[in-house]
Amino acid sequence: MATELFAPHRLDALHHLRSDKVRELTDHVARLAREGTAVNIGRVAFTTSLNLISRTIFSIDLTSLDDMSSSMEFQEVITAIMEGLGTPNLSDFFPVLAPADLQGMRRRLARLFARLHAVFDAEVDQRLHGRDAGQPRKNDFLDVLLDVAAREDGKDLLDRETLHRT
Repeated sequence: MATELFAPHRLDALHHLRSDKVRELTDHVARLAREGTAVNIGRVAFTTSLNLISRTIFSIDLTSLDDMSSSMEFQEVITAIMEGLGTPNLSDFFPVLAPADLQGMRRRLARLFARLHAVFDAEVDQRLHGRDAGQPRKNDFLDVLLDVAAREDGKDLLDRETLHRT
C-alpha cells in the first residue's frame, strides 16, 4: 500500500489540494474578521484538516467551514475515540478481564467506529455505483484502494471486513 498510496509522485500531485485548503481557511478567517465574528480556531483547523483528508481520499469535502455543525459531529466522534483509546482500561493491567469488558470501553469504541464506518461505507458504495454507471475515475486514494481490492492478488488483502477491523 505504501508504494501505491504514499509514493512521492502521488503526494506531489496533491500539493495543489493542500494549497487550496489553506487558501479556503485564510479566506474564511478573513471574512469572519471583516464581519467582526469570533473565530473558533480549533473548529476551523479541525474542519480544514478533515476536508483535506476527505478530499485526498474521496475527492469530496465531508464538511464545510460555513456549516460548523457537520464538522462538530466528526470532531466529537474523533475526540471520543482518542479519549477512549487513551483511557486506562482494567484489561490493560489484567488481560484475563478483557473478555468481560467491565468498563464498557470496547462496546463504546465499537459504536464510535461504527459511526465513522457508516460515512466511509456510504462513500465507497457511491463510488462503486459510479464506476458501474461508467463515471470517470477520480484517481484519488479510494480509486487506488478499489483497484487493489479488484486485483486477483488483492482480494485477500483488502475487503470491507478487513477495513472494518483496522
